[in-house]
Amino acid sequence: MGKQGRTTFVLGAGASAHAGYPFVKTMGTQLLAWMRMPRDTVYFNFAESADFLEERFGANIEDLFNGVQMEIDARQPG
Repeated sequence: MGKQGRTTFVLGAGASAHAGYPFVKTMGTQLLAWMRMPRDTVYFNFAESADFLEERFGANIEDLFNGVQMEIDARQPG
């Protein structure tokens, strides 16, 4: 198995801006902006996904995560 780069996102109370963590208030907007940055790869269209997510759930990170979770829950059997 080859080596793959992996990213871990840490969210929650106690995360500090001075350590490089974004403020929750601006996290959604920053995430969507990052997704819209031009990429050298065409494996996945992050910009199109950002547009869809913002249109559907808004730029507030809590609303975005809650909306995505509700969609997942609605598609789960039982």
